[in-house]
Amino acid sequence: MIRKAALPPPAAWVLIGLCAVMAVLSLRQALTKPLSLDETDITIRAHMVIEHGPSGFIEALGQDEGMTHPPLYEYTVVLLFLLFGEHDLTVRLFGVVLFVIIGLLTWGTVRRSTGGLPPPARSLALAACAVLYLANPLLIQHTLLVDADSMLIALLVAAAVYLFVRFEPLEGRAFMRSRLGLAVCIALLFLTKEITPAFLVVSLVVYRVLNRQWGRLGADLVWSIGAGLALAAAAWGTYCALTGTRWDVFIAKQYNYRVTRVATSDVVLGALRHAPFIARWPMYWASTPLHVMTLVALVMRLGAWLRERRPQASDLCWVAGVIIWVPYFFVKASIDMMKYQQCAYPLFITGACVALASTDTGERIGKAIAGWGWGRSVLLALGVSAAAFYFAALGDPIPILPQPSGEARIDRYVRLYHAPLAVIYAAALICLWRFHRARLLPGLVAASMLLSLPPNLGLSWLQSRAPYTTVESWLNYGEKGLADTIDYLSTRVRPDQTVMLRKDIYYYLRCRYGIQPAWVYFPDGLARYDGPGGLIALETLMSRTPLDYIVLDTVSRTYAPIPDSVAELILRYYHLVHEGGDFRVFRTNRLRGQEV
Repeated sequence: MIRKAALPPPAAWVLIGLCAVMAVLSLRQALTKPLSLDETDITIRAHMVIEHGPSGFIEALGQDEGMTHPPLYEYTVVLLFLLFGEHDLTVRLFGVVLFVIIGLLTWGTVRRSTGGLPPPARSLALAACAVLYLANPLLIQHTLLVDADSMLIALLVAAAVYLFVRFEPLEGRAFMRSRLGLAVCIALLFLTKEITPAFLVVSLVVYRVLNRQWGRLGADLVWSIGAGLALAAAAWGTYCALTGTRWDVFIAKQYNYRVTRVATSDVVLGALRHAPFIARWPMYWASTPLHVMTLVALVMRLGAWLRERRPQASDLCWVAGVIIWVPYFFVKASIDMMKYQQCAYPLFITGACVALASTDTGERIGKAIAGWGWGRSVLLALGVSAAAFYFAALGDPIPILPQPSGEARIDRYVRLYHAPLAVIYAAALICLWRFHRARLLPGLVAASMLLSLPPNLGLSWLQSRAPYTTVESWLNYGEKGLADTIDYLSTRVRPDQTVMLRKDIYYYLRCRYGIQPAWVYFPDGLARYDGPGGLIALETLMSRTPLDYIVLDTVSRTYAPIPDSVAELILRYYHLVHEGGDFRVFRTNRLRGQEV
């Protein structure tokens, strides 16, 4: 039974307010960023659906790129564009709405999971949940990333876990009826993407097996998972029949292009060898203390479960969080892409808050905070703010994470980031071991929750003022000049010309400005010309049917380097006409002197 006192203590609202203000500032700045790289894969599909209809957009785009995943998210964007217009703000604001909804679902899951606990412990859990969610820059920035994983998948995973926790106490027919809500979530998940929904389904089965809930396992296999898959299959079959789409249109693409290329022993073994390097992204996106909190709280909950063998519905957060987070740590499209693991962090926050509140230490901390006056609360918020500015003064770490160990800049950052945290952790461990040994683990969880705030708020502060891209779409965090380059080209490129540039720039020219030049995709269009035969072919292209504009950018050249021989050839036939941030615009020498 859920008790009524379901709000954080009044004094905690000072810290919650600080985190909320920083989240608003960070969201506001993120709303101004243009769509980049893979984000425009989504929006150009939505544009083509509106322009050519569901039956013709795949052919208009080309079979390979027309539909690479189930299209529920693309049709969500179609609906948004039809209702509010095809603008960047339309899809970015949708992300803000989802950030709020996912936060409320996470809050609701904590509230339901702590319903039987004493009010001080429950209030602490709710306060910690609000603070940890609002202060997390990974969640803030990625929810605005125009991508199915960061928006719909994150929402549906949070909704499925909330429904599971809410309905788990039910019995008999009421429990069976409640499975249909999970079935709808599972169906929508599989109509959006393939891999993360499969991880969630596996998590549900693992939860039941670990707790030996064989009857409920059968009910979930039939009425949650089976019914959800059947609903998704029926919806997909109906769509294919109505639009003439092949039923395996995205399956072949995913298997041939991604599974066979990524899910190999060489890739996994390579990831294991480079695990410390890969760990930089989650460590600095969500802070080292947050991951310490997660690990210690997981150990606490696992120990309690082994002792008592008493299941808690919120344990699904741990099972699903680990099953989603760990595989994506080792295997994902690009080392910097945290969008795949994003949906696990609200689950970790939920699990840690419930684990702490379930201990005597959590209740004691809750009582102590409830007795605080406003003065002490303001002092704590000021202390957290001062510590946050220390981390902000170190600079934004995300752009320098690809640097190898030994580079002065990354080594200096790692040292200055972890040194104060190590001192505080050492002091906390000594005090807890010496005076409160029985409270060592919950004390570390509580300390880690508090220590996660300064680095996270510091990063959010930097991102709230950043003139560059603050969420990666493909190794492009920190990129500058995209909007300026688009503005420049939109007043100069004509439909009768041929251009070689990045797909996001082409999207804006084609779909926002109505300019449809002949397009040669960059960077593959240049990198493949290396070698004597390729250079002859490229020179022929430039001299006989020349490209009118070539746009080079720093980001693309990190994963598709342009050979020196090709660069020299470009400079022979082209001249620089515009520099904007990380972008360089070259125009053919045939029209030299005609620039506006």
